[in-house]
Amino acid sequence: MTGAGPSTERFFCSYGLDERLASRPFEAGLTVSARDTTGSVRVAELPGHPYFLGSHFQPELASDPTSVHPLIGGFLAAVRTHAAARTTRWAAAL
Repeated sequence: MTGAGPSTERFFCSYGLDERLASRPFEAGLTVSARDTTGSVRVAELPGHPYFLGSHFQPELASDPTSVHPLIGGFLAAVRTHAAARTTRWAAAL
């Protein structure tokens, strides 16, 4: 997700980060990847992890059989990369 441009996403709830506790996950290493127009965090990632990402919107609402949302496509790419690495290690062990 890092490096993506502006996007309009949909969500159907009023949940968000509790501002009293909001700094704790970021002090532990999460990074903010996206904010809404009011500055609220909408996406957070864990740097260095193949795909640890949380979003406060529903990417499946913007996907259909002809166009996959970048979050879902990114997850699938991470799965393929992980599977290929495991297969390579397994084959090398034979």
